[in-house]
Amino acid sequence: MSDIRNTSKGRYALDALKMWHLSNKRQGRVAVAVESAKDENFYRRFFEPVRFFVLDGWEGVVALMELAEKDVIKGVLGIIDADFRHVMNESAPINVFLTDHHDLELMQLHSPAFETILSQHAEYGIPGEEEMGRLDAFEKKNNEPFLQSLLKSARPLGVLRFLNHRDTLNLTFKIQKKQGGEFSHLNHDDFIDPLTLKCDRKAMFKAVENKSSRLGFFGNHPNVVQNFEKEMLIDHDVWEICNGHDVLNILGLALREAIGRNKSKPHNYAQSLEELLTVAYHFEDFKKTQLYKNLLAWETSLAPNFKLFKSQVA
Repeated sequence: MSDIRNTSKGRYALDALKMWHLSNKRQGRVAVAVESAKDENFYRRFFEPVRFFVLDGWEGVVALMELAEKDVIKGVLGIIDADFRHVMNESAPINVFLTDHHDLELMQLHSPAFETILSQHAEYGIPGEEEMGRLDAFEKKNNEPFLQSLLKSARPLGVLRFLNHRDTLNLTFKIQKKQGGEFSHLNHDDFIDPLTLKCDRKAMFKAVENKSSRLGFFGNHPNVVQNFEKEMLIDHDVWEICNGHDVLNILGLALREAIGRNKSKPHNYAQSLEELLTVAYHFEDFKKTQLYKNLLAWETSLAPNFKLFKSQVA
């Protein structure tokens, strides 16, 4: 794990936390460290006016929490994506809380918010008429709910991401265009059929090689391919092995080609879906998660000095 003091943002967060804690501005407010501005926007809707610290990744969140614990700064917590911690039976550090599933996106997809997205953008059949909509036809052809097909499509790339993490393969799935800027991700339409959602594994390997600037990697490392095939036979929980970014991108492909009302969706549709998903996700959905229960227990343990959740959330 990288030292938080090795980055300007990390040093700023550490200094800002200490200064804020010692100032008269805190007044019992909770400090919440998160991985990204996107996470801040999500959790802000449910929390009291807390002080957020955005650390650009889980390493910074964990490091900041360790330093807060060392300096005995109370009322500070961190929230990070579980990533593969549930799969590997890894627990979170003290005062760091994990999403229920692989990441925040999947935690939202595992809620009524997903059906809300489909109801707004997928083509359903008209009640009372024999002709099926594109979504109904897709589910009938595959003999399973669409969400199951969606996760099945994202699973091979999720397994490859898992092997990359577990075996330290040093493959790259995204590249930051400039420091602090946006990321360039894999083009999922290079290996996912937008009509069937079938994943072409050879094309997937090629796309990852290109993004990693390691042409021929899988051909030169047959043991990696063998490990991949073995891991694909293991019945991992798809909610833990799949990556939310992948799932949303494949959903965007499907809404453009397979099940959507029209094909005029932009190629960056996944970002819009992410925003729509957050809007469709309500506090009542959040209250059903283990993350909420863990945060509520944390709040209760520090009451009445610190309050995290709003009394009323729309």
